[in-house]
Amino acid sequence: MKRQQDAQHLLLPSMPASATPASRGHQYHEAAGVCFHFQSTRLLQCSLHCNSRCRLPQSTIGPLQRVQNASARVTLGLSPRDHVRPALMELHWLPVAHRIQYKVALLMFMVHDSRCPVYLSESVQPVSSNPACQRLRSASSLDFIVPRTRTKCGDRAFSVAGPTVWNNVPESVRSAETLASFKRKLKSYLFNISF
Repeated sequence: MKRQQDAQHLLLPSMPASATPASRGHQYHEAAGVCFHFQSTRLLQCSLHCNSRCRLPQSTIGPLQRVQNASARVTLGLSPRDHVRPALMELHWLPVAHRIQYKVALLMFMVHDSRCPVYLSESVQPVSSNPACQRLRSASSLDFIVPRTRTKCGDRAFSVAGPTVWNNVPESVRSAETLASFKRKLKSYLFNISF
């Protein structure tokens, strides 16, 4: 029921044959606004729900990616047959899988910078705080310990997925001084990887 209501908000009213190009442009502008709102709210909620599930199968990420692709096509007025990758690049939208990595890395930066709730910071452990690892070269880095798990479900827990994503981000991005500079560097890094 909720999905049908959301889908109805995305439908455009049919244009009469006598519509001028200016009125068509106005309707496409409105459609772009609707799609941007959808992109920034609904898709963000879905990707936030998937935050701790970093290693989701394609069958779970695929529908979210298709929604993002459709909203990019509507935003730019492309036909359904047009390739969506250049549209995502033009809009500067990260693909859903990289968007999830972005959100997890952002949470890990907040953990590293002590700006998050206690329950998140207690679920991960820096390499430097472990006495057994203090002689390793990685003890002087910004890495976090990735606990071992036996199941794929365990790999999706924040205590595992967070350090995994964080340790894979380059040191030049992780060593950002402010949250704004970290966001900018991280998005640039993920954007370069995806396109």
